[in-house]
Amino acid sequence: MSKVKMKTRKAVAKRFKRTATGKFKRGQSGHKHELSKFGNVGELAGTAMVDNSDVGRFKRCLPYAWRNRRPSPAPQAKKEA
Repeated sequence: MSKVKMKTRKAVAKRFKRTATGKFKRGQSGHKHELSKFGNVGELAGTAMVDNSDVGRFKRCLPYAWRNRRPSPAPQAKKEA
């Protein structure tokens, strides 16, 4: 018996990234073309965080963003000198 897998919305996956704290990072709009008439282009460059009210939507669109991607490293025993 096969289990139905959830599908990731690829349009959302390429525009938003999940941070280590669980928030979502997005690119700011308005700095792709026609930049010569704006003086504050440097202020628009970079990223911004998604509002907390939208996180529920991202949980449905990106179901596998909530899994741990890297397992935590196992503690290593100290070597005696």
